[in-house]
Amino acid sequence: SAGAEPGGRYGRGDEPGPAAHDGAHAPVEASLGTGDIGQRDRLRARRPAAEEVAAEALALDEDNPKLLNLLGLAQLYSQNYREAVFSLGKAAELDPEDPNYRLNLAKAQAAQGNQSSAIVTLEKALDESLQHLPSGLLLASLKADRGDIDGARDLARQLADLHPDAAAPLA
Repeated sequence: SAGAEPGGRYGRGDEPGPAAHDGAHAPVEASLGTGDIGQRDRLRARRPAAEEVAAEALALDEDNPKLLNLLGLAQLYSQNYREAVFSLGKAAELDPEDPNYRLNLAKAQAAQGNQSSAIVTLEKALDESLQHLPSGLLLASLKADRGDIDGARDLARQLADLHPDAAAPLA
């Protein structure tokens, strides 16, 4: 399919992410850890290869949400935010029942600097149910980042009530 060709819709674009990210991409980089700098550098070096492999797989099955999610995550960690939002958005659209796809989409939207879209994505995903703890935690964090401390605190309390066995205190 033409959409899966390198440089195409699913390929690794040459365009960098936005010039200013207002720190929203920090969690992506932080997730690589700081303990082993060599390991972090090795992971960074493999990112383009991961995107390439995922794009090749999508050439065979372009409507596979798992492959789109894989490609989107590779794009996210390569800081190809616009491409990541597209790939992860399509994965979430193809399989709206999997909360991880919406969570990953929200991460990409936030990394792109679009916290408002990330909040809307998470609110739709949670839709009156806070059963997916990672999505609820990210939503609370984004609300706090935008200055909605009361909303973040209320959400954290709801999450703590629904998930009393969570490893970290939520409220």
